[in-house]
Amino acid sequence: MRPFKPHPIIQHFTQLVRMKDLPSAMNALSSLDNHGLRADPVAYADLVKLCIANRAVRQGRLVHLHIHADAVSPETFLDNNLLNMYVKFGLLDDARALFDAMPERNVVSWTTMVSAYARARASSEESVKLLNLMRGEGVAPNMFTYSSVLRAAVAAREPRMLEQIHCGAIKHGLESDVFVRSALIDAYAKLGDPADGFRVFNEMETGDVFVWNSIIGGFAQNGRCDEALCLFVEMKRAGFRSSQATLTSALRACTGSARMEMGRQVHAHVVKFGPAAARDLILNNAVVDMYCKCGSTNEAGAAFARMRVRDVVSWSAMISGLAQNGRSGDALELFESMKENGPRPNHVTMVGVLFACSHAGLVDEGRLYFDSMRTLFDVEPGREHYGCMVDLLGRAGRLDEALKLIEEMEITPDSVIWRTLLGACKVHKNTSLAKRVAHRILELEPDDEGAYVLLSNTFAGARRWEGVETVRGAMRDRGVKKREPGCSWVEEEMRIHAFVAGDDSHPEMASIIGELKRLFSRIGDAGYVADAELALHDMEAEQREESMRYHSEKLAVAFAMTRAVAGKPIRVVKNLRTCGDCHAFAKMVSMVEGRDIVIRDAVRFHHFRGGACSCGDYW
Repeated sequence: MRPFKPHPIIQHFTQLVRMKDLPSAMNALSSLDNHGLRADPVAYADLVKLCIANRAVRQGRLVHLHIHADAVSPETFLDNNLLNMYVKFGLLDDARALFDAMPERNVVSWTTMVSAYARARASSEESVKLLNLMRGEGVAPNMFTYSSVLRAAVAAREPRMLEQIHCGAIKHGLESDVFVRSALIDAYAKLGDPADGFRVFNEMETGDVFVWNSIIGGFAQNGRCDEALCLFVEMKRAGFRSSQATLTSALRACTGSARMEMGRQVHAHVVKFGPAAARDLILNNAVVDMYCKCGSTNEAGAAFARMRVRDVVSWSAMISGLAQNGRSGDALELFESMKENGPRPNHVTMVGVLFACSHAGLVDEGRLYFDSMRTLFDVEPGREHYGCMVDLLGRAGRLDEALKLIEEMEITPDSVIWRTLLGACKVHKNTSLAKRVAHRILELEPDDEGAYVLLSNTFAGARRWEGVETVRGAMRDRGVKKREPGCSWVEEEMRIHAFVAGDDSHPEMASIIGELKRLFSRIGDAGYVADAELALHDMEAEQREESMRYHSEKLAVAFAMTRAVAGKPIRVVKNLRTCGDCHAFAKMVSMVEGRDIVIRDAVRFHHFRGGACSCGDYW
């Protein structure tokens, strides 16, 4: 029996599709129409994929018309290919019209549409409706359906929707599937509930690196950095090989908690990946950012120099890191190099540049950079840029200019910008402007304790005690209290030791107090005098009722001194701004003990060496 030989026009069409010659294939498609011929469904599917690859929307519509030209319904898999095409082109209405007209819809058809609506944030609720319709028609969702619809719950910011989807996954026996479990953990984390994600994680019978990645990343992105790092260590002990996603999350957790030693351990795992890690831009950016945020700009610079490829994130992280660590000159020099050799600066880059100017008192340079943002880099000034400029002018004592800049802003100033100006009023003891600025802050946030604290400190600095009592009375009347106590922590042998003023629960507190007394004796002999006025009136640094002698960063420094290794800097992290007295304490200790001390507070790094600080006492 002689083998079947297709029509020459069909053969020619099929050959052109295989050759990926879209223009010629479309001409051959017209010949098929003219002769009333139909090619093999596989050739049509390949032509649809060719249209997708070339973003050929018009040609894709013509293929659709050809496939549906006669009364015979095409095979479902062909309609699924057309659905996928419209989704990839972002033509959701066309996809929905085709989907509604399909005589038969299988799990692929439904999942394609569920996924499409899940990705379209404005239509995420439609994704869940389709899931319910799908189940109503007796089509069982699969792992990809649930993985997609979970994204919809995240986009809609609906925890109840997430719980319903979770229940559905359990009913269909998919809760143990690695993709569904990973998506569940990720969804709970992105909705701010990593504890529920951890419950899902604990229910898994067999481990998988994707699930580990989800739970570690979930804790890291919710600021629960220590838990993320504990899970990372547990994962390694369980014998799992880290992926690049795991290491990126672990590095971000080290960044959030400023755990330098742990960060170095994670970096060692990065190095083990060899060439693959060297090419991973996201991973290398995380390494640079980690070292910058942990106060080691030398190691950050070395990692930056080794990068084979750098993007705007790489340059911006390094510039901001140098600025925050008191190396403003180096930050601006790197920015000039970026303009010549790097990518186009973006809004984040410019925040780092203006921060560098602000914390080095470079008023003229800051104005020049700010004024050139639009013209040179097409960057529209945002609140962060205005905030840096207000800080720059305020630190330089140009309070009227700072106020004028705020009043002329093209966007509405928020309480953060006004608070920046209020901080400058405190530095320069301008009580009249401070009252006006505090009033503006309290109009926006009536219970903002920071505004009351700064205003009180401004009056105290100007020795206007009646003003201090008036502000404190207003705080009492409104029931406003300082919400966050000062806390400092030190990493020692991969463990975190935290200190809060007035808390004597640390098991080594007796030796810490003994060391603190020794340090006070030594720096007292060298000329240190405690700022008694600060102890009575500076409510921002620590809770007033605690003696400044036992501020949290002093306790942390004393503890670190008892464990100090020769030549190794002492590193302390604090959740609030460091106060003036603790700043003076650290300077004197660095001088008399010959020890480098690094304190990261809520605003910047302070590198103390030989009795001087990298901030130049300008913070």
